[in-house]
Amino acid sequence: MTKPDLETLKQARQLVQAVTPLQGDCGLVCGGRCCQPGGEDAPLGMVLFPGEEQLLSACPGYEFSQANWRLGDAPATLVACAGHCRRETRPLACRIFPLAIYLDEAMHLKLILDPAARFVCPLCASGLGGLQTAFRQAVAACAKRLVQDPVQRDFIYALSRRMDQLRQDPFYRLAP
Repeated sequence: MTKPDLETLKQARQLVQAVTPLQGDCGLVCGGRCCQPGGEDAPLGMVLFPGEEQLLSACPGYEFSQANWRLGDAPATLVACAGHCRRETRPLACRIFPLAIYLDEAMHLKLILDPAARFVCPLCASGLGGLQTAFRQAVAACAKRLVQDPVQRDFIYALSRRMDQLRQDPFYRLAP
């Protein structure tokens, strides 16, 4: 397996280091629901981008688990904290939440609301327009940087197909 370009990953992470979806701590709105680990039967957390486990494994306070779903040939790796972490070590999926980087079948890059966010994030009710413009712009720049690395591009494509599957799930369509 080809390894991700860690420099590209670090640059992408840096682009979203200082921005947040709202002007304040959005975790105060919902009690940090996106930061809560699940149990052994249903691990929860944020998906790690290729290379992030290597960057974060020495950071205290993270719980790593394997998802019960796959991206390509392997289970996705998830990470969760106890609801608080240092911003500079925060995983990329946390930095861009509730957005997701999406590649459609024709490889067109888009930002969408993460389909999984619908279940935990009250910001989704406001749509993309409810998020700070600076946040959306930074996530777009991050996405453009990531897809320059073939490993990250393939990962984002596989994750996008997973999001497509989630949106087709009957239970997903029943959710508010």
